[in-house]
Amino acid sequence: MGHPEAEDIVVAMGSGCETIQETIEYLNSERGMKLGMVKVRVYRPFSVEAFRAAVPQSVKRIAVLDRTKEPGSIGEPLYLDVVSALKDRCDLTIIGGRYGLSSKEFTPSMILAIYKHLAKGVSMASPWASKTMSASFPWLLMKPSTPFLPAPFPASSGVWDQMEPWARIKIGIKIIGDHTELNVQGYFQYDSKKSGGITRSHLRFGKKPIHSQYLVAREDFVACHNQAFIGRFNMLGGIKENGVFLLNSNWSREDAFNHLTCDMQETIIKR
Repeated sequence: MGHPEAEDIVVAMGSGCETIQETIEYLNSERGMKLGMVKVRVYRPFSVEAFRAAVPQSVKRIAVLDRTKEPGSIGEPLYLDVVSALKDRCDLTIIGGRYGLSSKEFTPSMILAIYKHLAKGVSMASPWASKTMSASFPWLLMKPSTPFLPAPFPASSGVWDQMEPWARIKIGIKIIGDHTELNVQGYFQYDSKKSGGITRSHLRFGKKPIHSQYLVAREDFVACHNQAFIGRFNMLGGIKENGVFLLNSNWSREDAFNHLTCDMQETIIKR
């Protein structure tokens, strides 16, 4: 998948593949890069023949991503299988890495960092040959002030609500998905509390299929349905220029702005 003459590819399986696919499609089409990936759909029995056929001859560097770790092993399971399957390709550099452990976010910024790391020509002798995507390894956690987001959809939103009313949001996006030409996605972030919990609904809408498997970071629309959240959470930190903030409260139109924090007021004025 990706560019037919890719020199750098990522091998992965599971949910992370959707985000990788979305990222490389954007980088190849919009930035003229030649990147690829191999999406492993059936792991056992591991088909060496099918895997080798999926790897272009142009490939020089491979990053194998496992969503697991095996302490004491020389590498994670998928990484070891890839190395074994390509043992006769002496021209290849193959490195391993872990991602998404403990449900950590796996974002396009991280994927871009992986390809940049591969392009440096890292060797297996390098101390960076196998690393985990966590706070300990910043080369995989590059977080620019404006996150790299290849979003193929024109609108996204974040809705902050109490635990109970999330069903109405699901009904809303179902109506949009069933009765308009837009694809929809509801990506819900639940609080672990049983009462008084918070639901953050990350919604995406677009004409293209939505592959994003990570939280919305740059919103066109933000809604807060509980005024008690004001001052407790940074709800407007990612809102886009000319975005819309909807506040559901018992304050009057004239008083509502004065109840917001200084940071929120400043953000609204600037954006």
